[in-house]
Amino acid sequence: MENIELVRTVHEIWSTGNLDLVTKVYAPNFIGYWPPSSDIPVRRGIDGVISSINKVRRAFPDWHEEILEIFGIDGHVASRFLSSGTHQREFGGIAPSHERIAFQEMATFEVVGGLISRQWLLIDDLSRLRQLRVTEDYVVKLLV
Repeated sequence: MENIELVRTVHEIWSTGNLDLVTKVYAPNFIGYWPPSSDIPVRRGIDGVISSINKVRRAFPDWHEEILEIFGIDGHVASRFLSSGTHQREFGGIAPSHERIAFQEMATFEVVGGLISRQWLLIDDLSRLRQLRVTEDYVVKLLV
C-alpha cells in the first residue's frame, strides 16, 4: 500500500470503526503524539490505537473524518481533515450534549517499512470545546 493510501485507510478506520484494518496500517511499535489537552497525550502500540478509536466511537457513534487535503513526500504524509460526530456519551469527562460537532484536525505521519510508525496530531480544541458546550471550569482544568 502506498503511503498516502495508508493514511486514507487510517481515516477510513476512524470513520467506520473497522478495527480489522488497524494491523494493516499501524506498526506494532506505533507512537502517537496527541495534544497536551488529551487525556492520553502519548499513545503506544496497536492497543493504544484501538483504545483511542473505541473511546471516540463510543462517545460519537457516527464519527466521520473527511479528508480535506493530503500529500506526502518520502516517508511522511500530512493530512488536514474535518472530524464530525454526534456527542452521545461521556467524552473526556464531558457529559453527552447530543450536539453534532465538526472541527478541523491536522496530522503528520511517518511511514517505516510500509506501516505508520509515528503520528503527530493537532486539534482545533477551542472549536471542539465550544461545540461541546463545556464550562469555563473545564477549560481552566485543561490549562492547569
